[in-house]
Amino acid sequence: MNSGTDRARRYLQTAAGVTVDGQIGPITLAAVQRVGATEIVQRISDRRNAFYRSLQTFPTFGKGWMRRLHEVTGQALGWAR
Repeated sequence: MNSGTDRARRYLQTAAGVTVDGQIGPITLAAVQRVGATEIVQRISDRRNAFYRSLQTFPTFGKGWMRRLHEVTGQALGWAR
């Protein structure tokens, strides 16, 4: 994540389908376990993709952001399997 830990926590909670409060506790961790690591990684990647594309500076920096997102997602999926 290159957008900070707060956004990362919120993306994780959204991907896990729990209330987004920015606090990682037993409810979030149990939900992550239920959803599964591979699905969590894909959901967060999709969310990051949408976020990047929503930025006004995407035409300028988007190619690099998408390259980095693809690399990070591939690495995370490798760890998840």
